[in-house]
Amino acid sequence: MQVIQSFWTKPALLRQAQAPTKNWKEFGGWTTQTQHWCSWVLSCMTARQHYPVHLITDSKGKEILIDALELPYQRVSTALDELSELHSDYWAFGKLYAYQCQTEPFLSVDADVYLWDRLLPYIENADLICQEHEYFDGVRGLVWLYPEAMRHTRGFALPDWVGKVEYACNAGVFGGKNVAFFAELWEAAESFLQQNHLKMQDPFPRELMNIFCEQYFAACLAAAKDLKFMTIRSDYENWGQVFARFRYTHLIHQGKKQFGQQVETKVKQTYPEYYARILQYEKEISVTH
Repeated sequence: MQVIQSFWTKPALLRQAQAPTKNWKEFGGWTTQTQHWCSWVLSCMTARQHYPVHLITDSKGKEILIDALELPYQRVSTALDELSELHSDYWAFGKLYAYQCQTEPFLSVDADVYLWDRLLPYIENADLICQEHEYFDGVRGLVWLYPEAMRHTRGFALPDWVGKVEYACNAGVFGGKNVAFFAELWEAAESFLQQNHLKMQDPFPRELMNIFCEQYFAACLAAAKDLKFMTIRSDYENWGQVFARFRYTHLIHQGKKQFGQQVETKVKQTYPEYYARILQYEKEISVTH
């Protein structure tokens, strides 16, 4: 089993350049850019204690994570340069493209996920793996109700297998042995964008399509093929239970704001050479801008 991490810089860096520096959402949810880069360090370093870790990024991502921060990935690809023409609102498509590049079993680990231990063999050996099945209500729940809304109000072209389930696959940890599934998932998501491109012009909320095409399409496609995702976390478990059994952390939602300083402190104390590189990189960027 290999771990992959993907970093498509176009969405992240463009939003940061256009937004006020104090807008924490523009740093991927982190309060500061320093915490953002520290999370990359901690995620990479914890994963590589248990697995070979490979990076799929673009040229700018390589410049930051490899050339400047010198993170010790065993293999680096700039395949995400292929997405240069894709609108930056579709940030999840960098991950989707990275999945379909894989030819052997893999585990995609987001940069806000820390693997303190190796996952158990029954998870590693599963055909499909996700962090959990998610159920939403309120505003986010609209994403899962969107198939029917699109059919009736916008006439979106959708695969006939979309809309058959009422949950999505959280992709903080994502992958499995069935690599052909992820190639099919990419093809379906890319085709969906192409077929509906004209309907998704401003002011259409394109960012809704990220969770829809990555996490909801994955759940629907698996159900249509009578496949099941092995989930790490069940909907009745709290994070303390998950940590006790699997010892991994995923800082979702407000977790980055709540624990961002602890992540920075841990990297500063445990990986001081990487912390120094982060500060040097940020200093150089501030001078050039």
